[in-house]
Amino acid sequence: MGRRVLLRSCAVFLISLAVWGLPLPPGAIVRLGAGYLVGAYIAGGKLWAVSSIALEEWDPGAGKLEREIPLPAVPELVSFSADGTRVAIAMEGGRISVVALPAGKEVVAFALGDEVTALAVSPDGELVAAGGMRGEVAIWDARIGAEIVSLAPFDRDVGVLVFAPDGETLAAASSAGTELYLYDTGTGERVGKFPWNRWGVRCVAFSPDGALLAVGAGDGIVRVWDRTEHKLLRNLKGTPGPVASLSFTDADLVVVGTSGVVSRWDLGSWEPAGELTVSGDMGYHTLAPGDALVLHPPTGPIEVWDLGRGERAVTLGRGRYLGRFTAAGFSPDGALLAVATAGGEIRLWRTEEWTEASVLRDHRGAIDALSFSPDGTRLLSGGSDNRARIWALTDAGWEERLEVLAHTKPISDVDFSPDGKTFLTASVDETVRLWDADTGEFIRTLWKAVKVEFIQPLVRDAIYAARFSPDGRLIAAGSEDKTVRLWDAETGRLLALLRKHRGVVDCVDFAPGGTVLASGDAAGTVVLWDVMRRRALGVLRRDGSAIYALAFSPDGKWLLVGGAAGTLELYSVEGRALVRRLPGHVGNVLGVAFHPAGEMFVSASGDGTVLVWDLRTLTGG
Repeated sequence: MGRRVLLRSCAVFLISLAVWGLPLPPGAIVRLGAGYLVGAYIAGGKLWAVSSIALEEWDPGAGKLEREIPLPAVPELVSFSADGTRVAIAMEGGRISVVALPAGKEVVAFALGDEVTALAVSPDGELVAAGGMRGEVAIWDARIGAEIVSLAPFDRDVGVLVFAPDGETLAAASSAGTELYLYDTGTGERVGKFPWNRWGVRCVAFSPDGALLAVGAGDGIVRVWDRTEHKLLRNLKGTPGPVASLSFTDADLVVVGTSGVVSRWDLGSWEPAGELTVSGDMGYHTLAPGDALVLHPPTGPIEVWDLGRGERAVTLGRGRYLGRFTAAGFSPDGALLAVATAGGEIRLWRTEEWTEASVLRDHRGAIDALSFSPDGTRLLSGGSDNRARIWALTDAGWEERLEVLAHTKPISDVDFSPDGKTFLTASVDETVRLWDADTGEFIRTLWKAVKVEFIQPLVRDAIYAARFSPDGRLIAAGSEDKTVRLWDAETGRLLALLRKHRGVVDCVDFAPGGTVLASGDAAGTVVLWDVMRRRALGVLRRDGSAIYALAFSPDGKWLLVGGAAGTLELYSVEGRALVRRLPGHVGNVLGVAFHPAGEMFVSASGDGTVLVWDLRTLTGG
């Protein structure tokens, strides 16, 4: 069994006081984006939303955000008590925080000791159950944080956890969902087992008196069981496709399908009692008291549907949640900031007033890299759809000018050559490729050199980063084999293989003069290299959080380092010393960039925020 830890409330991280708008960290001047949605629930006239960075309180009647309470880590799962007085938030790393509502105060926290894959709060908010990747389930007393029950019912990740109305029974199923077990929450004894279902258990609901158990499956059928007799009472088919969620009222059973069809079944006759089609992504919704269905897709908006009236009641947060950010870069004149998202968008902001200028959409999947052309009239992007795209600035705005199916696997990095005539793409298919920037014509592939030429295509390593040197003569690339390679950009000849890292090299960047190269790895190391002598100048950072992004300042004096779990650090290149650690992000920092004027820089995070920082404030310059 995994180790579980009670985290005392005296050491809580969650701010329990009302915070009217999230404060900016010292040195930051602007925050762009409000994260992405993880969960939402409506009860007692308030709507509570959990984003990647905050617990939010909304007044749905006024359509107003009333309060934001910052979170210290990115939440992965959320579960509310039926009455809306408790919310359990499972963070990255397995930490679970139980927060009292409406106070917004953490009551207790504990850890499962595993990645949390299923989470449930009892109707009265007194118990919390969590399941993990290894198939373990634990139940805690949410008032004091004491573990009551520890189970290991499955050999794979837990997919479904639901409490009975009295809190004395817990239903559990694995992600495979072939069997459903019932457990006594006081003793951990198994008190029920329901037959194998080849379509999988997608969702479970107890009737208000606990006598009935409804099980939704992947075949779109809801099987209703007499819980005491273990007798199948009905097979209900009311939605096309798999069942997404279930909820009993006093009079009927509400069935929500992944297709958006919501059907109702009368508990007395088991006849259909109504049907409604809800538009939206049904993969992200919550059923709440009062016949409410709350849609909360990651990029919003939040929509509350009144199922009784069959209509959308309120829409909140439209345009607020922008998704996970993955890369960032300034235009050469500094007038625009481009930021890529995991949802396949590129968002452009005007840096003078930080207003949105444009949104570019065409990638299917995450965009992992961006690069402006030297003249600023083109923008290059590459992503998980294996394609590179060039967007051109025209009188009508930004338009896609070129699309290249560049690799057989996702693109990890892109870069324009200093003269803008060619561009490179790097990929986890273990290659770096060069292309004509005007025509998209293929020029050459750079591969890991081997002694036996005919096996060269078979002996390679994933490439996670690549850059042209400032003079365009060299290409540096970071690899899965923990090395940095230097190639001649004109001939494709391998010039040097640099070894100093202990982890996968995820990022590289040349200093403005081109004589110094920085590289960062998954083991938390940042190395500075003498490019001419092909040797290490020194290790700037050892161990710690994985490093995903590097950027030199335009004058070469500073190096910005971004990494896992909100890591953002500013180093003096000449002194080879850490100058500032910059708190402000809770998710991985995946993109960093300096403004061409050198007076500010940005950090883009997977937590769905971009922070703009004033370099002079941070360095006293």
